[in-house]
Amino acid sequence: MKIIIVTVGTKCDFYPALIFAAALKKYTQHEITLLTNETFRETVERHGLLFAKIRTDVTLVSKSPELKQVLAEGNTNKVTHTLAPVINKMFEDGRQDMLQECYGKDLIVCCPSSLTHCFTISEKHRIPLMVITTTPITPTEQHAHLIAPRMKRTRRQNMDTYKHFVRMFDSPERKRQYNQWREEIGLKAFENDLGPHALFYSVDIPTICLFSALSIGGKPSDWKPNVHLTGFPTNAPLNLFEEQVDKIWNNFSLNLKNLLFCLHLEVHLSPILRNKSSWLQTW
Repeated sequence: MKIIIVTVGTKCDFYPALIFAAALKKYTQHEITLLTNETFRETVERHGLLFAKIRTDVTLVSKSPELKQVLAEGNTNKVTHTLAPVINKMFEDGRQDMLQECYGKDLIVCCPSSLTHCFTISEKHRIPLMVITTTPITPTEQHAHLIAPRMKRTRRQNMDTYKHFVRMFDSPERKRQYNQWREEIGLKAFENDLGPHALFYSVDIPTICLFSALSIGGKPSDWKPNVHLTGFPTNAPLNLFEEQVDKIWNNFSLNLKNLLFCLHLEVHLSPILRNKSSWLQTW
């Protein structure tokens, strides 16, 4: 099978994705392609994986003085407004690369930084989608969203922080731009004022969490079966790469390994295509 892993973030996104890709290659013998920026080409190819280039480079945003100022102020509400011009141009180029490189693949695996576009590309090409993340992005009453200010909250208030995240990143202007792109590639615009983040939270896409349950006080009881905690794979030096590959694979549950082998992938289409949470049939 042909699996493409899309990571447009910094090293925090790239190296866990690299280890995940290497584990798939070693234990499933699938053809694995990493779609990332030119910075990581040599590293990808050195580990025997296929490299595909994307023009989106989030490292440029992470080094920008605008972001440093926003983080220094501690006002996360300003992130979208301040960085919008830089991010919009960067992703206009990158999403076309994603659309082209994902064509003909059997499975898309994406990091949160590329989720909004891979969500639509999955629908366009009718390819199943899976998410890998090194931070908790699945809504829960147990703790607040990662970007929310640290303070004591009720369980309901914790859940409200995820709704705030959706409102912030699915702003009217971003939804307008996103729907315009969907129509350009032959898809219908999202209805009912929904954006890509709101839709992601409403369907049960397999989500692999590359971090320890201990880091979030135990796996939340309100997480659905499509969310898997595997432990953090990059807590050892990169010269112990093979050990990390083996570690992350050994931490996968049997159900998750069966999904990654994709023995019956053709019946597990994205829930967007069926308008129901058909991914739950795999667990």
